[in-house]
Amino acid sequence: MDSRISSSRIGIRDSEFFLVLGTENYAQSIRDPANSEHHLLVEQIAYAKGLGKPVAVLLETGLSSESEGIIREALKGMEIIDVIGFEPGNDESLKLAVTQIKATIDKHGDNESEVL
Repeated sequence: MDSRISSSRIGIRDSEFFLVLGTENYAQSIRDPANSEHHLLVEQIAYAKGLGKPVAVLLETGLSSESEGIIREALKGMEIIDVIGFEPGNDESLKLAVTQIKATIDKHGDNESEVL
């Protein structure tokens, strides 16, 4: 897992913000303590926050309410600035979600407030 963390840091350093993709697979990784995906994501969020990067969540539309709740609960307290739904496979939906997140960043600036 250390090599995955190291390689992901380059992208995080070069980005304006960090996005968490809230998908069914991610919810499953939270449910399974042996799955390292959630732990990697928590490390990435901590790294991004340490660099002063805002963190937002893109939630896949169509998630079960249970999976959405699991994701929201797992990320609670991590200073997530926005949670936006997106339709997988729909580029326009993804572009709109990213535009909304950028607007939130512009609106709040350094005065980020947690939404989870």
